[in-house]
Amino acid sequence: AEIVGSPNYAVEANIGEILERAIKQGYIKMYYQPIYEVSSGAFRSAEALARIIDPKYGMISPAIFIPEAEVQGFIIPLGDLVLEQVFEFIARHDLDELGLSYIELNLSVAQCMEKSLPDKIRALQEKYNVDPSRVNLEITETTFENINEVMVENVDKLIGMGYSFSLDDYGTGYSNIQRVNHIPLKIVKIDKSMLDETATGNGRIILEHTVRMMKSIGKELVAEGAETANDVNLLRALNCDYIQGYYFSKPLPAVDFVSFLKQKNK
Repeated sequence: AEIVGSPNYAVEANIGEILERAIKQGYIKMYYQPIYEVSSGAFRSAEALARIIDPKYGMISPAIFIPEAEVQGFIIPLGDLVLEQVFEFIARHDLDELGLSYIELNLSVAQCMEKSLPDKIRALQEKYNVDPSRVNLEITETTFENINEVMVENVDKLIGMGYSFSLDDYGTGYSNIQRVNHIPLKIVKIDKSMLDETATGNGRIILEHTVRMMKSIGKELVAEGAETANDVNLLRALNCDYIQGYYFSKPLPAVDFVSFLKQKNK
């Protein structure tokens, strides 16, 4: 997950029109942020993050257009484009050659509630001949706060098809260890805010306790938002499995991302 970008009032005033145009005319582009595996010292996965590259306004942050997409009803077609582009990327590149195990992509609450989601993903899997183990589906704490029967069925079907799930932004909502333990999650992603809190008061103790608890129930841990060597050293000391953040790399366009991996994972 990622929140970036400063206010651009011209963009915000026209975001509905910009978003509709981006979906119809193909201005949605995927960027990829590598995720570092502590045990191997290499980049073993990446998170796919959508950007609008508008001919008039340039790059537009998801912090601006995702909330608008949810309000204006564009989140499903936007999510469909993201799914298509990520499957196409995996089909076009040999992930083993790049040193990657899988690519993570975010599912919105609306997508998780869509009955046709497993069928859509199956169709992409067949179209691009992608092994489900190459795709990890991220859902947020907000998704669990809205959980219903359709969502549970979708998750069960997708796991049955061979897909794995991550819980994104852990620490920002109301998830507790009991809830996490009862959901078939492979990975828990600790939100940047928990890392930031380690600089004050009991923040480090809370983060350390969180890591220990999640490992005790068999979850793999990704710490998000690492920006400094101190952040990385702390997360290593706490035995986090994976680290994601600008310390290693910002999200990159596909071509630059592939070049980055070929250089770093050689």
